Amino acid sequence: MMGALADEVLAMGGEIRGVIPRFMIEREWAHPEVQTMDIVSTMTERKTRMIELGDLVLALPGGLGTLDEFFEAATLRQLGCLNSPLLLFNHHGYFDHLLKLREHFRDQAFLADFSEADWQIINDVGALQNFIEKWLSEQALSEVNHASG
Repeated sequence: MMGALADEVLAMGGEIRGVIPRFMIEREWAHPEVQTMDIVSTMTERKTRMIELGDLVLALPGGLGTLDEFFEAATLRQLGCLNSPLLLFNHHGYFDHLLKLREHFRDQAFLADFSEADWQIINDVGALQNFIEKWLSEQALSEVNHASG
């Protein structure tokens, strides 16, 4: 999935900054056309670096790595250490079972401080694009106001 997404971004003239552990390079899993590649030692360092670099957290349909990265960010947000939006792209209901598990956690009082706004659930590409564009424009306006204030 990451390779296909990278191919599409590059085909459209976009730029990519990757973060990859050294062992993945040794296994030749690095995309050869990524313009900027941060090489780290571990998957834990990769998560930390991606959160530092990112403006928001977006989970596309994926597997254990996707969940690990998303839950790292969700935990940091719950602890008040991260303010970035957390987006789940629930394409064709991919994350429906995860959302039921989230409800179970909340019902069992393990997400007592949880707010529906903590995870933005987005079901289609148009809504995802609109959310990101709106959020980025709000960030730019905030930076302008901060610089002039």
